[in-house]
Amino acid sequence: MELLKLVASRQKTTGLAHFIRYSLVSGVALAVDVSVLVIGYKVLSMNYLVATTLGFMVGVVVNYSLSILWVFSDSRFSRRSVEFTLTAGIAAAGLVINDAMMWLFVEKLAVYYLVAKLVAATTVFFWNFVIRKYYVHATPVSTTD
Repeated sequence: MELLKLVASRQKTTGLAHFIRYSLVSGVALAVDVSVLVIGYKVLSMNYLVATTLGFMVGVVVNYSLSILWVFSDSRFSRRSVEFTLTAGIAAAGLVINDAMMWLFVEKLAVYYLVAKLVAATTVFFWNFVIRKYYVHATPVSTTD
């Protein structure tokens, strides 16, 4: 019960509570991502990779916005613009992973596109969490030089 209170609070978290918060934010972003994918592919008849890319990019904006509000309060950068630029680079690498996995699973392995998206999204979720936690939002290292 204490863990749930900590997750729901606005106070800084670490460990499991921090991971749960990031998972919740990522779940919201994934819902947006998949919604854009399905609407683009099924309703608007876009190519599945175009719809995948568009959904991913909208999901990244949702994820970043919610993450800076609720998950990652610390940053090693004094300016948000530097943090955002680094996060965008990480997201770009995530997009390459996402789209490559979608292509591989759908085109080469004949996996249904939403199953492929689940596998790709899970892979990118861990990529993003680890890189952002330890390289973007880590507590700044103090130097005496």
